Amino acid sequence: MILYTILALSLLINAVLLWYAIYAIRKLLFISDNANLLLEAIENFSSHLENLYELETYYGDETLKGLLRHSKSVVDDIKHHNDVYSLFEEEEIEEEKD
Repeated sequence: MILYTILALSLLINAVLLWYAIYAIRKLLFISDNANLLLEAIENFSSHLENLYELETYYGDETLKGLLRHSKSVVDDIKHHNDVYSLFEEEEIEEEKD
């Protein structure tokens, strides 16, 4: 009788751990996808800002120059954090796009 109780308890614990593992993986996939989207949006913003800075009207403006440096710093920070949360290597993603 004790053996059946231990078996039932073990199966219950394993089922809960399996459910939690699936839940955690789904959450990590969601975070990974959103981190990639955020990185893409910030890179587009930085590129747009750089194009604006290169216009004759704004060329040499110290405020835009500082903003451009700051945006590049933010992109680098997000890339660093994106590497932590990224589940797939860049090569695998590029192969899937081709």
